[in-house]
Amino acid sequence: MLGLGISTPNIMQNWMGVQFQKPVTRLRETVEVLRAIFRKEKVTMHGKMVNIDGFRLDVPFDNPPPIYVAAQGSLMLRTAGEIGDGLIINFITPETLPAMLDETRAGMKAAGKDLATLDVACRIICAVDEDDETVRSLFRRSLTAYVTVPQYNKFFREIGYEKEAGIAFDAWQAGDRKKALDSIPDGMVEKIFVFGTPAQCARRLKDYERAGITASALQFSCFAKDPEERRAKVLKAIENLAEAWRAA
Repeated sequence: MLGLGISTPNIMQNWMGVQFQKPVTRLRETVEVLRAIFRKEKVTMHGKMVNIDGFRLDVPFDNPPPIYVAAQGSLMLRTAGEIGDGLIINFITPETLPAMLDETRAGMKAAGKDLATLDVACRIICAVDEDDETVRSLFRRSLTAYVTVPQYNKFFREIGYEKEAGIAFDAWQAGDRKKALDSIPDGMVEKIFVFGTPAQCARRLKDYERAGITASALQFSCFAKDPEERRAKVLKAIENLAEAWRAA
């Protein structure tokens, strides 16, 4: 599959040199152009954000990939339902997912799609059999880095963390990094990340499945300093979690 998302102004403008303007329009036009390219057409589009003139893909493309749209807020969730072949989400909790999927299904319904075909891929960051204190500390730091980005901050407010996201953002903007970090409670870390014993992780992943996740993109974290030790521990974590999942 091909996953597409609008990203954030910092990544688009500062890292890639592309203006972050009319992101939904850019996404719509990009999906339209790519589908035409995948059909082996000679493509010309002079849109509001995408300009392409006479492009044709030379490489044979007999099985074009489905296009999945990454989304967070209600507008993009509906857009994903309307134009995407599937949905990609990130940093969600099983408890807040159903309301998000309602938005996506609304977009699908508007486009005349079969709601039963919704495929939902979710990136889930997990740590299996890692030191609990270390996991909480490092995952809190990682989460703070996202919560203090305006686009993600809006998302976290929408899924029920209005107070936490507000304090963290204001503190970060004021230059108080410690206060921003300390404002992220254990409960928020526990809801958004998956960690603990293999059995605990498997039970939590079952919660995601019951909430509507159909494809999990698991990102395993290990905090050993030596790369070879990290590799060995991640492989073992995958094996242990798979066994626990089968038993759950």
